[in-house]
Amino acid sequence: MWRFRNGAKWRELPERFGHWSTVYASGEQDGQLDPEREERRRVRRRRRVRLAAADLGRSRSGLTTRTHLSCGPQCLPLPLKITAGQVGDSPRFVPVLNGIRVPGPVGRPRTRPGAVAGHKAYSSRKTRSHLRERGIEAVVPEKRDQAAHRKERGSRGGRPVTFDRQLYKLRNTVERTINKIKDWRGLTVRYDKKPESHQAGLE
Repeated sequence: MWRFRNGAKWRELPERFGHWSTVYASGEQDGQLDPEREERRRVRRRRRVRLAAADLGRSRSGLTTRTHLSCGPQCLPLPLKITAGQVGDSPRFVPVLNGIRVPGPVGRPRTRPGAVAGHKAYSSRKTRSHLRERGIEAVVPEKRDQAAHRKERGSRGGRPVTFDRQLYKLRNTVERTINKIKDWRGLTVRYDKKPESHQAGLE
């Protein structure tokens, strides 16, 4: 947590936390690494001249990733997904929603929220249909182009989209959650090359 908060390099981790490689791997019990294995790791790192591009993609911000997350009223992140920078928000809506698990005092974790407030970027028919099938209220405004297309079709375009405007005000919890994450320099700048390390820090 110290490292993610300050954005320092792993090798600059204070000695009181133990050897940086041990902390990074979180797999050694005695705080020491096998010298031969560490040497093999250094050799492999030297061979990797470029970052692995599997989770990176071009966006307006350059070569980066995008974090798709959900959160509760207390601004605590729920399931999240990391994709390449050019991946849109709407395709990730269902995977993030299906990953929600909120434990309760007894019984199984809760997986179905009563309502979901989302940006108009999630105003697709597929998204609304998925929420309707699961009995979840969609608190998502309609895009202007979608509304215009619906009006052009007349009666065939269906009914106008309605949503609870009071509940929609709670969507600011997403922005507040993101702002909290930005306080953690190591997560905002994305120093970790491996996507699993970056996601572990976010979670």
